[in-house]
Amino acid sequence: MFVLLLILAGSLRAQTPFNFGANVGYNAPAGKFSDVYKGGVLGEAYLLYSSGFPGLDFSLTVGYSQYKYKNDFFKGQVIENFPGNTSDFNPDWKLTDVPIMVGGRMGFPVPGINPYITGEIGVHMLKYDSRFKEGNISASSSGVLHIELNNSIESVSETAFGFAVGGGMEFPLVPRVGFDLGVKLNYMSATFSKKYTVVRNSNSSFTSDELKNPMYLTAKMGLTIHL
Repeated sequence: MFVLLLILAGSLRAQTPFNFGANVGYNAPAGKFSDVYKGGVLGEAYLLYSSGFPGLDFSLTVGYSQYKYKNDFFKGQVIENFPGNTSDFNPDWKLTDVPIMVGGRMGFPVPGINPYITGEIGVHMLKYDSRFKEGNISASSSGVLHIELNNSIESVSETAFGFAVGGGMEFPLVPRVGFDLGVKLNYMSATFSKKYTVVRNSNSSFTSDELKNPMYLTAKMGLTIHL
């Protein structure tokens, strides 16, 4: 992809108000989100439009990332609440996120470095291939804890509001092409873990609270093409 971008940049002649680029990176969950999901690789493409005000570009960004559920989150709840028992719980659940964001990028005139700050707002199109449903979950009443997942999980898609703030630096590589390094702090108004109660019998159960509003930190690098 980067080679194709370089070839395209080399073929350009006329100056336009548009710039575009692509990044790869890593999303690191923060807070409670990091207790439930592992970090994931990010890919994103973006379009910049010069506002005419020095250093200010408007942006449109589309990304793709995936997070894997931490089985130890649930196993830890079992060990904490059912002493002497462990779970054979070992699924492979994933959360897919496609953010579509608009915003702005403000660059500063520092020769050879080109630092900038960014702000974005938009939506996250989320897909849970599996997660626990809200409500009661029946478990084996003796021995090693076992859950019948077919009756306890759901596959759902949701859309959540989000915003991000960040910054970075762009280093010139060749005419019209810059190498971009950046970081972003991201927020989503999503529910990433439902409230559920695991019941073994009338005297043995525990409840996992609903967890909302995940935040994560993005580190990314890529190329920006100045048309």
